[in-house]
Amino acid sequence: MRILLGILFTICFCSMAFADTSYVCTRGGMERTIEVVYLDAGTVPCEVRYTKDGTTEVLWSARFEAGYCDDKAADFVEKQQQWGWDCVVSTAESSEPVGLDGPEALESDGLGESSAE
Repeated sequence: MRILLGILFTICFCSMAFADTSYVCTRGGMERTIEVVYLDAGTVPCEVRYTKDGTTEVLWSARFEAGYCDDKAADFVEKQQQWGWDCVVSTAESSEPVGLDGPEALESDGLGESSAE
């Protein structure tokens, strides 16, 4: 009985993976996608993937620092908005606009120049 409970606990615990988050940014008929992809059942390892003109590249990744990919993606989305892109956040359950003002505002730590516009 203990073994069965242990197996059930392990199955339930392991299936609690973090949901990937996607930001879809549009401007003048163009579209860019910024995704936070969790490669395991936790917050690390993770990657921030950027899709532009049908080409996807990994901009940042983390193996040990929880929250790193989320922070980098949020900063990059804010940068896109500053460049005139309209962005919405999309998870498996919802899709809502990301604003620079109000309670949902993204915090910035002053990213430097980026060539990934």
